[in-house]
Amino acid sequence: MYTRVESRFWQDEKMRLVSDDARYLMLYLLTSPHRNVLGFYFLPEPYACFDLGWTTERFRKALGELLANGLVKYDETAHVVLIINFLKHNPLENHNQVKSATQKLDEIPKTPLLRDFYETVKKYADGKSHYSSLLERLEKLLGEQLEQQLPKQLHKPFGKQEKEEEKEEEEKEKEKEKEKEYRDILSSDETDDTRLTEDSLNDDDNKTINAITPKEVVELYNSICVSLPRVVTISEKRRKQIKALLKKIRDRTEIEAVFRKAEESDFLSGRSGKWNGCNFDWLINYNNFIKVLEGTYDNKEAKPKSWNVLERLYKEELEKEMNSE
Repeated sequence: MYTRVESRFWQDEKMRLVSDDARYLMLYLLTSPHRNVLGFYFLPEPYACFDLGWTTERFRKALGELLANGLVKYDETAHVVLIINFLKHNPLENHNQVKSATQKLDEIPKTPLLRDFYETVKKYADGKSHYSSLLERLEKLLGEQLEQQLPKQLHKPFGKQEKEEEKEEEEKEKEKEKEKEYRDILSSDETDDTRLTEDSLNDDDNKTINAITPKEVVELYNSICVSLPRVVTISEKRRKQIKALLKKIRDRTEIEAVFRKAEESDFLSGRSGKWNGCNFDWLINYNNFIKVLEGTYDNKEAKPKSWNVLERLYKEELEKEMNSE
């Protein structure tokens, strides 16, 4: 099958707002070997990562941009992707294509995205009678889904259902509290961690020349280590690890030095292709921190080929002199 990708794809406003990886992923989704005539198909992450030669992290980051811009929808449980405007640019032209598309529906795992796909088909089927069989099939599938869901809801004891709803509310409240805590950490100039660091200045065993907060440590890392995974959350565990590190080092220049060494190191930054496990948490581990600071992972300067030639010529001349003597 072929897919129509219009030249204005590259000038589309939403496409211009996303990263190169996100644009490349969108083009892949439109032309993927796993696609179908619906733009609604089964696509597990490992399939896409293998085709693209990407890590799971890189795939999820690019997919997140497409989701945020309303270009696609993705069901992580059923591994199904829906390209929102696929049928706009690749309409089903006749009854035969609709018949083929209807058969493809049976190959797609059960997913809540079926409702979204139904709304998409209704939108682009307006005034096109040959879409009617596809719409009927979708309505039947949606009815079957509803029938399967209703008995589960109706057979739940009222008290149990009420408890589950209360539990969901509690979980939502916890999430809100975590978000608030994170915002407070990032927005406050004087956090508990800052005061702890300042208190440590009075401790003879834990003196630091320049007090630095966990927030500033994270900002330093994000600004210097651009090749490594970006830190977006300062969890309680992470704050404790940063505090522990701050008590053991002399000043902020050591932190800057380690972050710069990590970014410049071909091995730690992943540029050498030998390892990609370096990240913020790995760097603030004290043992790893010291190794990086001492230059364990610095790039080794290889001898130029010309040097090897000169070295060989020198040895040959030396052997000739020894033989002549």
